[in-house]
Amino acid sequence: MSGISLVSIYFIGERVLGRRRATLVVFAMLLYPLFIGAKSDHFNNAQVLLAIMPLTVWMFLRACEKPTLGRGITLGLAAAAAMLTYYSAAFGLFGLTLAAVLVAGRRRFFTNPAPYAAIIVFATAMVPHVLWLVKNGFSTVHWVDSHVEFRWNSFSVVNYLAEHFGLLAFCLVGAAIALWPWRIHKVTERLRTAERAIVTIVASVLVFGPAVLALATHISLQLGWGNSMFFLVPLAVASFLPMILVTRRAVVISVWIAIVFLFAQLIGAPVYAWARFKIIPDDGVYRPFSEAAAQITRLWRERFHSPLRIVAGGFEIASPLVFYSPDHPEMFADFNQAFSPWIDFPDELIRKGYVGVCFDDDAACRKYFAAFNPNAERVDIALQRHAYGMSTPPLKLHLEIAGPKP
Repeated sequence: MSGISLVSIYFIGERVLGRRRATLVVFAMLLYPLFIGAKSDHFNNAQVLLAIMPLTVWMFLRACEKPTLGRGITLGLAAAAAMLTYYSAAFGLFGLTLAAVLVAGRRRFFTNPAPYAAIIVFATAMVPHVLWLVKNGFSTVHWVDSHVEFRWNSFSVVNYLAEHFGLLAFCLVGAAIALWPWRIHKVTERLRTAERAIVTIVASVLVFGPAVLALATHISLQLGWGNSMFFLVPLAVASFLPMILVTRRAVVISVWIAIVFLFAQLIGAPVYAWARFKIIPDDGVYRPFSEAAAQITRLWRERFHSPLRIVAGGFEIASPLVFYSPDHPEMFADFNQAFSPWIDFPDELIRKGYVGVCFDDDAACRKYFAAFNPNAERVDIALQRHAYGMSTPPLKLHLEIAGPKP
């Protein structure tokens, strides 16, 4: 994902800034914590969008340059992939639409097949998902209700913007160091005005769109939602500083800064892991989910001599167990059929059997499984993880084991 994102950012930068400046920006972006494993313990669709959204912007710039049918189709596919990855891609797609309407050359763009092909392909690709949403009562967007606050939530917006601009400071400071001493020169090359305008518009919508919507709807912004929203900021900043001379020496220095930064991270990672484990051993990163998955799979095989097919439970516990189990079972998440449409509920659970998993103190989860199948076998397990001469607090799980029906 990081590779696709960085390559796409380079191609965008090449069109907006030129090759040398684009290269400098890419090596500066290697200092951006989201590209160097800061979220490796929490890989999710926000990280995937961090790859697909830059790719979509690049496809849009290509379509603007030559608005052919083929480029319109690839743009439509990229846009659909972004939206199906994370609904927040709508901000980026809105920014692209706004740019298409506002920038110079829009008449040429809209008198060629590219925009219409993109719209048709995007709409066609989204039809199955929209039908699924309608069928399931738009269940996947209901979780937003839990983030709606009935008070002014400006603090979450300020925190959201401050943290992500703080993360961007790594690459902006790195670029400033690489360019030192700063040299001002007379701009002689033709400025790519249209491309610069597109990047600025899209970057503004991606950065400030969620903040404006959050304030208008009283949604408490979560920091992780912005992981894929700020990638265009360094390009936008660089595009407004054409008078700063970028030499080959500056690019080479940026490479060395990135190398030193990455090696420092590699050397510091074990120390950080030890310190974090010592301070918060019960943190989710270190909870023994992989050991739990191995034991649950072993219990199932001992009883039924077949691979484990389904794990059911709250998403927080079911997802790591499904991931780490050597049988890679399907997941029935949060007791909601709409969240697991690949499972024919309840027939498939009864036919294939399942292991229901609850945290030991989750009374609602245990009550759900007891009502669903009173005859299931009940097992309690407790596991610990040992590392750095320390141990995690016991992870206590309650299991409901129901075997397959012949």
